[in-house]
Amino acid sequence: MKLLKSFKILSLVVQIISFGVFLIPVKEALADGNFSNSCTNISLEARDYSNTAILRADCKRRNQSVNKASINLNDYIINNDGRLAWQNGGGFQQSCKNSVGVTTIYSFCNKRDGNLNLGFLNLNERIANIDGELKYIP
Repeated sequence: MKLLKSFKILSLVVQIISFGVFLIPVKEALADGNFSNSCTNISLEARDYSNTAILRADCKRRNQSVNKASINLNDYIINNDGRLAWQNGGGFQQSCKNSVGVTTIYSFCNKRDGNLNLGFLNLNERIANIDGELKYIP
């Protein structure tokens, strides 16, 4: 009898948790990256060995209007010995050049040994369109 009662309680808890997943606010639910699903005219403006790598796009808002959005990727990407990686504070563009891309950024980055390596990173992993604004999702 106790086992049956415990099972019913556990079943109820699972149902409550499952139902709660569907109550996530829309703003949070859209914060999975994948900005390119709702943005067009995507471009990257980057200057070699600088603090600038601006991703620009026309992004849809919830009301379906379009906003011209931008984000400086240099604030969120690092050069890790010639490889690009996500990290708050970033600074990759200071040691990389010829950065290009739309949904994936490619850049020749300095390694510790002085050689260059072609680093790349999928921007859809951490860049999201949140109501027409490009945002970094940690």
